[in-house]
Amino acid sequence: MNLNITKAEKCDAESLCEALRDIDELEITSMGGTPREALLEAFEGGMIYTAKDKAGKVVCMFGSGDSEYEKGSGVVWMLGSPLVEKYKKDVIRLTKRFVNKITSPYKRVYNFIHKDNSKSIRWLEWCGFNIDKSENHEFGGESFYFFHKEVADV
Repeated sequence: MNLNITKAEKCDAESLCEALRDIDELEITSMGGTPREALLEAFEGGMIYTAKDKAGKVVCMFGSGDSEYEKGSGVVWMLGSPLVEKYKKDVIRLTKRFVNKITSPYKRVYNFIHKDNSKSIRWLEWCGFNIDKSENHEFGGESFYFFHKEVADV
């Protein structure tokens, strides 16, 4: 394995916000935030992990947090640097292992994904998420799909 996943620290967020993939930055800014705000906000009660390469560079961060709209539900997310592409096999294998961990506190998890984020859409489907491609949701002039997953035996 070329990656190590640990509990995230705020310095990881600072590092990642300086090197975010374009599609991830587009998703965040379309929803009215900045990468720094989005990443640091996740530390407020969230379960957050960081994947780093052997040189200690942040490849991606991911996690979940309580939904402010649905009691008992959570919002899941993942943001990455361009290094995700370099380590894509490790990212796919390792992060899938953590999906159950970050979703386990909830009966349902969800979020929105940019309709052009095809690689992440395929990964979400592989991890068992349902993606509603029948309806576009507009944020900041961009089109997003809603995705969700029902979590068994909470």
